[in-house]
Amino acid sequence: RLVHASQLEAIVCGRQMLMLSGNEMDGKVRLFLFDFDHTLVDGNSDLVVFEHLEPDLVSELMSLSKEVGWTSAVDGCLGMLAARGYTIENIRDAVARLAMGENLVNELKSLKDHGDVVILSDANSEFIDAVLMRHGLKYSFHHIITNPARREGGRLRVSPCQDPPAGCASCPSNLCKGSVVSELLKLRQDQPYSQVIYAGDGSNDVCPATRLGAEDVVLARKGFSMYKTLSKKKVALKSALVGWSTHDELATHLRALRHGT
Repeated sequence: RLVHASQLEAIVCGRQMLMLSGNEMDGKVRLFLFDFDHTLVDGNSDLVVFEHLEPDLVSELMSLSKEVGWTSAVDGCLGMLAARGYTIENIRDAVARLAMGENLVNELKSLKDHGDVVILSDANSEFIDAVLMRHGLKYSFHHIITNPARREGGRLRVSPCQDPPAGCASCPSNLCKGSVVSELLKLRQDQPYSQVIYAGDGSNDVCPATRLGAEDVVLARKGFSMYKTLSKKKVALKSALVGWSTHDELATHLRALRHGT
């Protein structure tokens, strides 16, 4: 597999230093951006851990999130799991149960040869890694921009991706995906992406979608808030909007886009 890294740039997301490289394919470079929860996987990675291991902590998570925010609440409840004797491997095994369609997995393995492939998610690095490892996708993405997880004292800790916050009124304080997308596009301003494809589902995927241009494509999951907002034209969207419901449909759209159809 020939991958020509024509450009190396560093971007900072909170305390993470990420390197973004460009693949040149016939002079055109696409950027494929993916949300994680309810997009690449069928479910919420934060919730599935507690639902599987200690269901009573789900209500604790919901209550705590109203006081300290979602990411800090997840961090706190992971501490409660550790106090009850659960290991990091127990947690990884629980989150790795999240389903990914076989056709989507196969398509994702092909995308890296056709552009820059990035996960942009409000989950966390440990949960995402567990799922990608389970499905053989660990090396299918150039980078993962998300809330960083770390192992500390035998337990898992999660920190905000952006600290201090980006200050976006539309996004949670720990991660404005729109600001990240704008930064990624800025890094390529001398050699712009020929097309950006953004796949998502939630309300926090609307902001990055509005940063895209007329040549770009938004793949929004039907039945979720992103598609409802964009299809009803509640916000201005320059790019094409394509709805999908299943992983098979998402894989079909991705395959057509990488073939330029």
